[in-house]
Amino acid sequence: MEAINLHAPNHYIWTSHMLQLLRRHIDKSPLSIAAAMSFAVTRTNRSFIVPCEATPRGSLGLSVIDRVPGLRHMVRSLHVFRHGREPARVIGEALSKALVKYYPFAGRFVEDPDDGGEVRVACTGEGAWFVEAKTDCSLEDVKYLDLPLIIPEDALLPKPSPELNPLDLPLMMQVTEFGGGGFVVGLISVHTIADGLGAAQFINAVAEIARGLPNPTVEPAWSRE
Repeated sequence: MEAINLHAPNHYIWTSHMLQLLRRHIDKSPLSIAAAMSFAVTRTNRSFIVPCEATPRGSLGLSVIDRVPGLRHMVRSLHVFRHGREPARVIGEALSKALVKYYPFAGRFVEDPDDGGEVRVACTGEGAWFVEAKTDCSLEDVKYLDLPLIIPEDALLPKPSPELNPLDLPLMMQVTEFGGGGFVVGLISVHTIADGLGAAQFINAVAEIARGLPNPTVEPAWSRE
């Protein structure tokens, strides 16, 4: 697997809260909407990325806080990179390797009938939803996703198949390749699987492997007592 440069200086993050505020701004701006409609994003492939090695099975319990229904919501973010060769392939392979250590991200949220319907993580190894997409415009054309957005954020975020419940999937990812070599990674994760620090640790693990490291530098631990 050829390494890809995922260093922080070329990396911008829009959180779900920022995207909500931005959506309201765009909705009130006809010029922004017209500009956004001129940049089409085509999703070329959709699949589940599974761990590249066998992973533990069974189920994992959640903390009292993580079991609160209101906290089981999706967190969206966009990560912008100026350069990268074959990013969808490289990141897909890196994700498959990272899921060996971070195998709960490859599982599913289920309700345990023997525990009053409490939500647990079933470690099934079914994988993370992964979407490949392309657009003819360059990152410069869309101002590297600077405000206000010229391209709709929904076009850069993964969209699951109709039969899938997004709240059952710990992680979904879309890699959109732009003309000129840049790309955007759109992530949707369920807050129940990881808080901000945990999600950042996982993203860094994928990035480290994509850059050529054999394993993540930080070993994950499941501590939900």
